[in-house]
Order: sequence, then C-alpha cells, then structure tokens
Amino acid sequence: MDEAQLDLLISEAGPLDNAVEEIVRDAEGNWIVRIGNVDVIIASDAERGLLRLGAEIGVPAPESAAQVHEALLVYNVAGRETGDVVMALTAPGGSILQLVNLPVAGLTAKDLIVPLVNLAERTRTWRGILANGLQGAQESPVMDIDLMIRV
Repeated sequence: MDEAQLDLLISEAGPLDNAVEEIVRDAEGNWIVRIGNVDVIIASDAERGLLRLGAEIGVPAPESAAQVHEALLVYNVAGRETGDVVMALTAPGGSILQLVNLPVAGLTAKDLIVPLVNLAERTRTWRGILANGLQGAQESPVMDIDLMIRV
C-alpha cells in the first residue's frame, strides 16, 4: 500500500469512532490521531508492510520506576494476552511507550480504528496506574484484563 492509499485509509478510519478528534501529519510524515488526551502516532514501515502504532504513557515516579519497569518487562512477554502490544522506553529514565505493529496487507479502516481506540484507552489506564505508583492495577498489572488490547 503506497502513502496515498495509507493516507486515505487513515482518514477514513477517523470518522468511524466519535472519540477521534483530529488526524494530522507531523514533520516526519507520521500520522497523529488525537483521541481525547492521547495522541496515537502511526508510522509506516513500508519495507516490512507494517503500520506501527504508538502512544506515550509517561515517566514513572522515581520511587516506583523499578517496579513499573519490571511490570512492563513481564507485560512484553504476554503477547497473546495483550494483542502483541509491547512497552518500550524513549531513553534510559525516559517516557514509556506503548507500541503495536499492524500488517498493512488487507487492512481496512474498520480494522484500524479498533486498535487505535483501544491503544488510547489503555494509554489512559496506564497513565492512571503510573500516577498511583501501580496502586491502580489489580493484583498483577501485567495480567489485568483492563490493560489488554485486541487488534
């Protein structure tokens, strides 16, 4: 799928959910989909035939950073339960990113809107957990069904 087709696909996805407020392109050519207070970035990886969706969660408080980072590492191996969402850091001590790859082949606007909205919802949930130092999650934030995403 070329860039013009991707642009059309992404612009068609926005109106499918009232939560989508805006879709813009950034200087690097990525799409930014604003869903409430969350910006989901869509980057194209044409070589691999993927769209990479990402959202920034935030920086954990220093006193809970080790516990949060440990939970995120465990979360990364729960791909089957999380819809293959992975967590990463922007840099050592940096912000947490939530990322998921979607194959472009056969992707429709309806296929795209669900993970976009789900990623935004999970980002808000994780932001709340960070604000409470993991106190907002159930027994294990890694296996908390509210933190799972389906693509």
